Formats: sequence, structure tokens, C-alpha cells
Amino acid sequence: MNIPKAIENLEEFMVFPHAVYTGKLLPAAQLGIEALKRVKSDRTLPYPVISDLLPGETEEEEISGAGSPHYQTRDELEKR
Repeated sequence: MNIPKAIENLEEFMVFPHAVYTGKLLPAAQLGIEALKRVKSDRTLPYPVISDLLPGETEEEEISGAGSPHYQTRDELEKR
């Protein structure tokens, strides 16, 4: 599937979600996934081509790990 056709199929799905044939949607979605993987990888380069957020994209939220409000160390848990 080429990029223009994938965009067309995905846009059609956004307007008519129940009318799009799965055989059109799945290849378009797979292409979109691979494109997003490439954007993510590109952003790690010293001079990324795409550094701005995409339309509709939100900032990444860290839901676990140090510094996250959802993360608690063993000591913090034991204090409860």
C-alpha cells in the first residue's frame, strides 16, 4: 500500500468507521505504525527532521520510573 492510499483509507475510516473494509484498514494502519516508529526513531537523532509534535499528538507521559508521580520507592511504600 502506498502512503496516499493509506491516508485516504484512514481518513475514510475516521469519517465512516463501520463502512471501511478491514482489508483496506489493516494495511493502512500497519503503514501508519511503521511511519510513527520512524518518526520516533528520527527524534533521537542529533538533528531530527521532525521534532515538533504531530497534529493531535500529546507529550509522552512517564507512568513509571523515578520522578514520576506514579512511581514510589520501596521506602515510600513502607512509610504508608
